Amino acid sequence: TDFEAARDAVEVVRTRFVGAPMFDDQGEPYLDEENQSKYAGKPSDSIDEAWDELIHDRYFLISDEEANEAWGPDYILNYRTPDKSTEKGGYLAGLEVFHTLHCLNVLRMQLYANYYHGSSNDTGRAEQYHLDHCIDMIRQTIQCFGDLSPVPHRWWPGLGKPFIYPTQMHTCRNFTKIRAWASQR
Repeated sequence: TDFEAARDAVEVVRTRFVGAPMFDDQGEPYLDEENQSKYAGKPSDSIDEAWDELIHDRYFLISDEEANEAWGPDYILNYRTPDKSTEKGGYLAGLEVFHTLHCLNVLRMQLYANYYHGSSNDTGRAEQYHLDHCIDMIRQTIQCFGDLSPVPHRWWPGLGKPFIYPTQMHTCRNFTKIRAWASQR
């Protein structure tokens, strides 16, 4: 079900994941320098900028032909921009990878609701629906891709038990190429 026009952006690469916690002699978690992620941690301008860079330009226009190929004959039920003179067509679309990243970012910001939403931390009905939607979209995406990389556990004496150590190699699609394709589109 890949979008045909984006297939040229698919390149399979091996990538080492980062972000596995380590534990000191007292069992306190920490991240070493090599395990730092620019997408996680207490809210900051640099983390927000990193997320913005991931999900900017996540929507683009596709032609009638591309829409029919992607969604079948019911494509006409989807939103089409009123301007029919656009060179690339008029159906608004986005790749699922960017939708899933958007959802993950929404959940990340909800973890720090006071920072992002101030003292008014109430989630209204629409916002709660959005959060529930995002949780289930992320679940479906994870199950869809079914990463088969084996992940070990390490024994941490200070913790007194093993803990998962997911800083391993994974077979991935090159996100940089996908991001570049979407930005050009």
